[in-house]
Amino acid sequence: MASVLIVEDSEYQRRVLVKMVHAEGYETLESGDGLDGLKMILERKPDCILLDILLPGSDGLSLLRVLKAREIQIPTIIVTADIQESTYKECMELGAFAVTHKPPKPALIKELLRKAIESNVEDCS
Repeated sequence: MASVLIVEDSEYQRRVLVKMVHAEGYETLESGDGLDGLKMILERKPDCILLDILLPGSDGLSLLRVLKAREIQIPTIIVTADIQESTYKECMELGAFAVTHKPPKPALIKELLRKAIESNVEDCS
């Protein structure tokens, strides 16, 4: 079963995302801040990451930078309230798989997860 790490500081938003991910049959891992999220990535190696930008400890952009610098290629879907074009552009330049805005739309999250996990399986074969 594929695993999805949800890195989101809002407990409410994290619960919403957990429900969406579970509805698609994926295992979930959860983190409320960027530093703990990085630790979980290194230890658990999830198949996909749902990542907020504004986080305590280390923000989502910093986490993307670390993943890129360490050449850790896990499809990362940004779920953020930040709708600035510059943020979108920076996320994509840092290797994000996709960027979507809060509140997350279940159909979109479902489609992005499917595509991200399929791309990760293809990259590993």
